[in-house]
Amino acid sequence: MTVRGYLLFTAQLRGLSRAQAELQVPEAMAQTQLGDVADDPIASLSHGFKQRVGIAQAIVHKPRLLVLDEPITGLDPVQIVEMRALLLSLKGKHTILLSSHILSEISETCDRILVIKDGQIAAAGTEAELTAKLMRGHVEITAREHAGAGRAREIAAKLDGVRDVEVLPPSEAGDGVVTLRVFFTERDVREELCKALVGAGIGILQIGLRERELESVFLNLAGPADRRGAEATRDATSEAADEIAEEEQA
Repeated sequence: MTVRGYLLFTAQLRGLSRAQAELQVPEAMAQTQLGDVADDPIASLSHGFKQRVGIAQAIVHKPRLLVLDEPITGLDPVQIVEMRALLLSLKGKHTILLSSHILSEISETCDRILVIKDGQIAAAGTEAELTAKLMRGHVEITAREHAGAGRAREIAAKLDGVRDVEVLPPSEAGDGVVTLRVFFTERDVREELCKALVGAGIGILQIGLRERELESVFLNLAGPADRRGAEATRDATSEAADEIAEEEQA
């Protein structure tokens, strides 16, 4: 079947009249950028375009809920970027439930995350909420104390939501430079921390939030066996990369 013929067929399967289908199919093709291949046989399309056809047939009848299972599987880097843009363009028009094991893609695409373990929802929330609930998050900040050594640590320790402040070796050279690790558990304190330090006349040289990667959250949720499996996979991948690098150097 051609792309257009297939979408007309599936639209009518979903209850649209022929007249309604002829109105909504062009709209679905425009949303998924299929106009240039509308009359091409689906079998002749690349994998990326076939994925687009799959999404077009799922939205042609304008459903409130759209369920997608691993929509970027098998796509090349360019197609992944295009698919991500497509999914984001559907935001607001549909509620999208996306299933994926590619954690970086979930982080880029999803507003809220459900972590499934043994068939049950182990955790739910935004990435920031999951990080705050499940990890001992911290932020590292390097500042310049123009006067009063220890003043930056004192200010940070008094902020609401800060659990502890650790003084680290300065991350760069210079008079009055201090590096702190500020631990927090309930919320992101970066903005308030910066305001408080600048308000006290302390210059901020660098700040970075640590332990925010979705992979780390997932590993904390996984059971011991799951974590061992994930770590073994990561170690094997690292070893393989080292072997390839050694072969290339040889």
